[in-house]
Amino acid sequence: MMQQVFKGADKVFEESYFEENNFIKKTYSYLSDDHSGIYDNVIHICFNLDCKYFHQLGVTVTSVLENNPQFRFVFHVFIDSIADADVAKVQQVIEKYKCDFHIYIMQMEPFSHFHLRNKRYSHVGYFRVYMPKILRKFTKKYLYIDADMICVNSLQPFLDIDLQGKPIACVSDFPDALEARAAFLKLKSGKYFNAGMMWVDVEEWEKQKITEHCFEYIDMDPNCFTAHDQDVLNLVFDGNYVLLPKIFNYMGGIGVKIQKDIIIYHFLAGSNLGMFV
Repeated sequence: MMQQVFKGADKVFEESYFEENNFIKKTYSYLSDDHSGIYDNVIHICFNLDCKYFHQLGVTVTSVLENNPQFRFVFHVFIDSIADADVAKVQQVIEKYKCDFHIYIMQMEPFSHFHLRNKRYSHVGYFRVYMPKILRKFTKKYLYIDADMICVNSLQPFLDIDLQGKPIACVSDFPDALEARAAFLKLKSGKYFNAGMMWVDVEEWEKQKITEHCFEYIDMDPNCFTAHDQDVLNLVFDGNYVLLPKIFNYMGGIGVKIQKDIIIYHFLAGSNLGMFV
């Protein structure tokens, strides 16, 4: 059978290019010994991370676990490298909360051809466009969140989302950013979402070949974009998603009062959120 071909600005990819061994350098799985079945549901949560910010992941993970004792969690961390000290912290969390961790050390080369408009950012942000290729072995749906977020309520509302055949559910960006970026990128939908949180239907993502279409944007002039992987995802989806209320990804800064109905709070201003506890 002839393989489907996907073209980037200066590259051509066959479907076999997206196989796991081209993207994952090594996988570490740290599993709890408590799979007793006492939990109502299992929720898979994904992160992409620069190893320098592993400590911030600790607060995000702990906030999820503390606010959702009724669920069992499987965390998937896509990262460029990991230190032994960070592995020890993961093992402490597993022992305390009875959750599972899969840590994927990523090959950087496949992502290095994507643009970066600002040198202080890293290509690790693009890991999220590949995640469904791995998560399809584990689950039909997963939650992607940035590591500068905290969970402040139950995640149950995510399980109640009707995706209506769309690959993801997400939250719109700020109105001014939405208008400017949608216009600059010439998005037909006039919509622009914040990619810091995505509730993903793995089967639909794969069916629509979202990963492959994202790779069509490699080697393009950075001046064609306003941001990084978020722009690429918006170009590929162009409104093909379910928009959720802002409580699912409430974007604010440090010191802003958190409303009672907020589920996930997003510290857009950036902060040192602490360490694994």
